[in-house]
Amino acid sequence: MKESFNNYFETIQAPDILISRAEALISIAQSLFSFDVDDVFVNTMKNKEQIDYSSLWLFAGDRLMECKEFLTRQDIDIVKLGSNQKYFNLVFDNFDNLENVNLQSTAKATIVCNENISSILFACGKNCEYLVSLSKKYFIPNMVR
Repeated sequence: MKESFNNYFETIQAPDILISRAEALISIAQSLFSFDVDDVFVNTMKNKEQIDYSSLWLFAGDRLMECKEFLTRQDIDIVKLGSNQKYFNLVFDNFDNLENVNLQSTAKATIVCNENISSILFACGKNCEYLVSLSKKYFIPNMVR
């Protein structure tokens, strides 16, 4: 697994089972679709005092893959971004100027491609920084070209 992926998982304090499932799904996705994964992201949501993990997102060039309920299932969607992306929305709370995240920080990115395809990525705590960074790298450029 790429060092940047390991650094990401360490930063969000991902449990070992999450990391091993992510590693397996990255391998499956690369085998199925024949391209390298450039970036990863895990939906995180604070539920009382624990963090819930839902989807694993894989970024490969202009493709976005969602591995839904990745801790228990193997269910992969893929969408091509670029000119297919029609809408982007970023909502963030409890951090100023997209900096200074804290335990109460949350962020949500909504991406719409065509009429019937949408993706929602959400984050809490330190993971908010990654969501903003990925939005700047993959989603926002498609809206300002």
